[in-house]
Amino acid sequence: MKFKKISVLVLSGCLLFIPFSALGFQKLDVKYSLYNESTGQEQVIDPLTYSEQISLDPAPPKDKIINDKKSSEEIQPMWFYEELLRYDQSSAYIDWEQTPVGVFRVDNKGSSSPATATFKALTSDSTTASGTVTGTTSGELNLMVTKVDATVSIGGTYSRSWTQGYEYGATQTIKAGMVGYLYGYIPGTTTNGYAVYGVIQDSTGQIIDYNYYPRGAKVPSNKSFNVKLVESYS
Repeated sequence: MKFKKISVLVLSGCLLFIPFSALGFQKLDVKYSLYNESTGQEQVIDPLTYSEQISLDPAPPKDKIINDKKSSEEIQPMWFYEELLRYDQSSAYIDWEQTPVGVFRVDNKGSSSPATATFKALTSDSTTASGTVTGTTSGELNLMVTKVDATVSIGGTYSRSWTQGYEYGATQTIKAGMVGYLYGYIPGTTTNGYAVYGVIQDSTGQIIDYNYYPRGAKVPSNKSFNVKLVESYS
């Protein structure tokens, strides 16, 4: 059987990878390796079967959910104002490949012994938390990042960067006679829930009611780096 070489297309500074399945490969060895930069520990994961109990908040009263903040301000009684109190998380899931960092190729075809390698960043860049609902404010986004950091094992941060030439993740082993492709990712969490505002009486400063605004965000991990090792014959 004749194998085709993998094709890589560089488009506007991004790497576009043609799936191996489209190139005629019969079998590929794939391993996901999650590395905790704070502890130096590696965890081999299977994204299809991994499960985690993430802490969620109670659902808000349906009549207190407001989709358009402008409309709430227009109907707000005089001498009252809103104040952001917290973010209630309704759902959250981990995206192991949220931010692609690049791919590092290790050719071990001509060797009869396994080779070891660590993912090396070929560029410098960064990723930041971003709201997924129109109207999300910076204050709301900060609360979402804090919530994710407190409830998800990989943590959360507002900004995460990587540096060209630096090595990330744990050392990987490439079998003899194989080519290893180390795909690097900053994993993250997609969270959805509600920004909770207190309706405050101006004269007394007391909260008399609550408004809930649907919000969501993609939050990068603050400490984890994911490497997907794909081994092939070409």
